[in-house]
Amino acid sequence: MSRTLPLSLLLLSICAVPLGSVSAAPESDFPEPAAIKPAVGFWMRVYLEATTDGGLLHDPERLDIVYETMRFNGEKGRKTRESMVNARKRFWSDALNNMARGNAPRDAQERETLGLIKRSYDREPTPRELRNLADSVRFQLGQRDKFRQGVVRSGAYEDAMRAVLRNERVPEDLAFLPHVESSFNTRAYSKYGAAGVWQFMHSTGRLYLTINYEVDERLDPMVATRAAARLLRDNYDALGSWPLAITAYNHGRAGMARAKRELGTDNIATIIQRWDGRTFGFASRNFYAQFLAARKIVKSHESYFGPLRREDPLVVDEIKMPFYTNVEDIQRHLGVDREVIREYNPALRNPVYTAGKRIPKGYTLRLPAGTVGDNTTAWLAGLPTNARHGDQHRSKYYRVEKGDTLSTIARRNGTSVATLAELNNLGRKHNIYRGQVLQMPEGKGGNAPAERSIGTRVAMAAPEAEKPVLPLVPRKKPVAETEVAEVEVAQVPTPRAKPALAEAVAQVAVPTPKPAPAPAPAPEAQVVAQAAPEKAAPAPVAPAPKPTLASAEAPAPAPTPAAQPAQPAPAPATTVAALATPAPVPAPAAARPAAATGESPWRQVSNNSSVRVDSNETLGHFADWLEVPTQRLRQMNGIRPGRAVHVGQKLKLDFSKVTAEAFLERRLEYHKGIEEDFFGSFEVATVEDYRVKRGENIWQLCKTRDVPMWLVQSYNPDADLSNLKPGIELKMPVVEGRAGQS
Repeated sequence: MSRTLPLSLLLLSICAVPLGSVSAAPESDFPEPAAIKPAVGFWMRVYLEATTDGGLLHDPERLDIVYETMRFNGEKGRKTRESMVNARKRFWSDALNNMARGNAPRDAQERETLGLIKRSYDREPTPRELRNLADSVRFQLGQRDKFRQGVVRSGAYEDAMRAVLRNERVPEDLAFLPHVESSFNTRAYSKYGAAGVWQFMHSTGRLYLTINYEVDERLDPMVATRAAARLLRDNYDALGSWPLAITAYNHGRAGMARAKRELGTDNIATIIQRWDGRTFGFASRNFYAQFLAARKIVKSHESYFGPLRREDPLVVDEIKMPFYTNVEDIQRHLGVDREVIREYNPALRNPVYTAGKRIPKGYTLRLPAGTVGDNTTAWLAGLPTNARHGDQHRSKYYRVEKGDTLSTIARRNGTSVATLAELNNLGRKHNIYRGQVLQMPEGKGGNAPAERSIGTRVAMAAPEAEKPVLPLVPRKKPVAETEVAEVEVAQVPTPRAKPALAEAVAQVAVPTPKPAPAPAPAPEAQVVAQAAPEKAAPAPVAPAPKPTLASAEAPAPAPTPAAQPAQPAPAPATTVAALATPAPVPAPAAARPAAATGESPWRQVSNNSSVRVDSNETLGHFADWLEVPTQRLRQMNGIRPGRAVHVGQKLKLDFSKVTAEAFLERRLEYHKGIEEDFFGSFEVATVEDYRVKRGENIWQLCKTRDVPMWLVQSYNPDADLSNLKPGIELKMPVVEGRAGQS
């Protein structure tokens, strides 16, 4: 397809800029103090010198000390790579300790390294300093190949992003930030829940974007650019400088404000060198230096990578949908392939393609230029009346009972194992666990959706499953079915500008329960008796190297407790309404070890209309799900402004606007969406036994092993993760990226 920059973008670039806005980024906006030049140089080496088939061994604080550039020689195995890295770390630790004992360097390589250390200190290092260096040798994976891909991909968005940034009155050069965050991978998803080219965390993204079970605007590059511009502008207004605003994008605005206040300076170099905040680690300290390095490289990319054929801006037709409709109906009646819709509409989440959810009314659908033609009404008229809907499709779920296997569940509910495995991101072994909530096929009579053309979402090799019992996301009142209205077709520079969404409340389907005999365990994967944990809470509760905003509504630093005992499982063919049957919540507010029966009662509503706060939930989420102001919940629960809720906290709810069933469905889909996104990008390669050492806590373990806390909870349903004791044995999942994820 031909890709050209349309006149509309040029007009936007020139005419949409308010008088007095920033039209270019003066160097004074992004200073490079002498103290951080070594860090900038280091990250340029990471982006240019080493590919993801190797990396740099270096000191984490003195980044001008790089001991060597490693190569893995094509080795892909995680354990083999770790072994190679650890061997070289030991080599350099031994060499440095040898020099600390007063011995001369043993060869030319060590002599060169000692000279490098002397230049860094500008003097002879002391034995203690050498021992400190020996204890902190770090490995940084190379990024040259990924960075080069990002430069190519960014051509599709850079001009349009700059127009948006100018229109939002922030420096254009902030368009280089996605090179640091995601290498312009529109489908990027981190282990801790950051998504899209701008890597918004869910808790931050919901302040600026629409994020629900059907639509995630974090994945739309242009909509997310507008949100990122506003977040960065808010950071700048609060902190007074772009270096601090950029660092706050990673570390959080509140954290940077605290650093500025306690150190009495807004000098980024001083803060990097002296601020010792508990969560101000390597990633936060280096974020601004990474931005400066990326900016330098991209501005002169041909000097570093040679001539590149960058992607041209896409030109698309935009159609604001006047009703809800299914992807299958657009394909069937309007001749647009579902994979074309998927490619041009990254904000539409997987349930729209696999779980019967409809494209929402008000969503701005994007298709290749020329698809629609001049008469939008005539084009939409190709959809018959029964393909136009006034509300969202209703969800149907099944809660796993003891003794269930996927085949018995499929047989009792009139569907197939393959369909259930795909809908619920189950791995090759089809592991399920007691208390797990499975999504059933919707609107297909229990059969597999037709023309499904995507593969299984994740293949987990783990002996235990980690499908959490999942909670939900906000929707507004249903809207009446609408006749086809005249809709303008705009030719725009990218397929992904901001959709205006009018969502409908998802009502709960209530099929007639089918009595079924207790199933005999099939030879396939037997149910794993496992609790349903949650996604790790934002830092500092969970190891989140990319917290994008320390919001007032973000969870407070509090340990994440283990799941608690479940309520008895209902009969087969149940629904959200049945799953949500009010049941008393256990009285203790503190975490208790879960029984091996599965589902956490924190996801139930007690008889006095209260719940327990789960991982990744904020007061703002509850307000959205209940359609009430956040202040209303603060008043009901005596929570002062600025204070956040914490995991395990008992929270009184206001059901004056929505039913308990609607609330629980929204909560369920919220957590289910987090899980689905995670397993769309990662898989559990194996599970290792780990014995807790004295002084360790779950936050440290998750950070060290680079795994989200909710996943650890799912493998340890009986462990009280909030109060780890030395000697306790844990099952620790080892997570790897799925093949083909870039």
